[in-house]
Amino acid sequence: MLLSGIGLVLFTALATTASEIKPVTVPLVRNQEGHLSQIRRSVKEKRQVHKEPLFNAAGREFLIEVDIGTPAQRFNVTMDTGSATLWVPSTDCSMLKCPYERFNASQSSTLNQTNTGFQIEYGIGMANGTYAMETVSVGGLTVTGQAVGLANETDDILGTFTEGYSNGIMGFGFPSMNAFRGYSQDIPFVFNLVNNNLIPEPIFSVYLNSAFHYGYSGEVMLGGIDESKYSGQLTYAPVMAYQMTDITGQTKSVYIYWTVGGTGIRSSSGYSTNFDQLQGFVLDTGTTLTYVPDQVASDLVQSITKKDPKSIYDVFNGVYRVDCSLGSQDQNVEFLVATSTQAANNQLNLTVSLRELIIPIDDAETPEEANECAFGIAPFPQNSLTGSAVNFILGESVMRSFYTVHNMGQQTVGIARAISSSTGGRSETGDNDNSEGATASSNLIQSLVITTVVIATSINILF
Repeated sequence: MLLSGIGLVLFTALATTASEIKPVTVPLVRNQEGHLSQIRRSVKEKRQVHKEPLFNAAGREFLIEVDIGTPAQRFNVTMDTGSATLWVPSTDCSMLKCPYERFNASQSSTLNQTNTGFQIEYGIGMANGTYAMETVSVGGLTVTGQAVGLANETDDILGTFTEGYSNGIMGFGFPSMNAFRGYSQDIPFVFNLVNNNLIPEPIFSVYLNSAFHYGYSGEVMLGGIDESKYSGQLTYAPVMAYQMTDITGQTKSVYIYWTVGGTGIRSSSGYSTNFDQLQGFVLDTGTTLTYVPDQVASDLVQSITKKDPKSIYDVFNGVYRVDCSLGSQDQNVEFLVATSTQAANNQLNLTVSLRELIIPIDDAETPEEANECAFGIAPFPQNSLTGSAVNFILGESVMRSFYTVHNMGQQTVGIARAISSSTGGRSETGDNDNSEGATASSNLIQSLVITTVVIATSINILF
């Protein structure tokens, strides 16, 4: 095992034959001290050079165990619907920038090294290196000739944890995200599963579980839907297309992010805003919090806290600090999603309990036990590199309340209320000890990350 007592992903692959292709279930474990948790830490250290961090770094990520090359070299990478590239560090990257396992190209008999360089920027952080075509396996599913970025340099991505880390990113976004960055041969692994008829349906389904469920907390199903993980019926929303100009100067309408059309936001405390036109809500499993425009975040917090003077914006960490007792109040926040690009008459209400949005930032595991808490919705950090076309990112703080089915063939997202498998604590599966939940809670502030990949600042969403 590469991971010790943290967010590793184990895979349970169902046997397949040529006549019977079955979906693959990928259990997810929350990464308690992952590599993306270093991003916010690194940014904060640049601002507070002479100060100790407020909290020890710990991640809010979900990892996938990936085998690359022949014989396989194993990496634990972050599952990210906000990007579309699979990359891991290579031996050409220094230990300072890439402190964990590094892919050794000389040890793989199936490596096809290219001369094509890759550079990818996230909302915060970046990696660059060269592409290789390799054999990649996830959960017993194998793709040959999969594009893999072999990083020789990273910045604000990989940390220096002694245990518990993610060592790269696997993007589940649309191929056009890479094509418009000039990397048309970089087809995301999950789309290659469809292209090679390795899964029965062109879908993947994501279940993250409650914020207070540690250890083995969720799953990804490749090619199917787990009906035991949600209640009610799935409601489908179309993915919004973006109008972009490629490197040849041609303007096209393409799918990039898993973006649904937002019609408004409201809360049970009385806050309400309705958009004049659909706004893109990017669904991103790799981003810790949910990010909205500054004024929306400010007005929402003031409404929920009743303008409590103790609720303040922490400029260093980019979060609102709020009273932990809010977690015991019967309140909610709703994100309104259009189920059609033509009209907002039939909208889907994504209702999130306020308890899921009140996140401990001390040693406590739940808001009821905590003395210091942060709000799970925040304004975009000033140093975020996300483009002007991205105004809303629904990150883990919101998406873990829902079961989502991403349809790659029809470009839709099915959404239903997730069934939490626990009201708190950690899963009975796995080796986690009792310190993990507290560690994860106390280290939230430094673990805030935005992994939505940057395409351009001039793209426009189509309605």
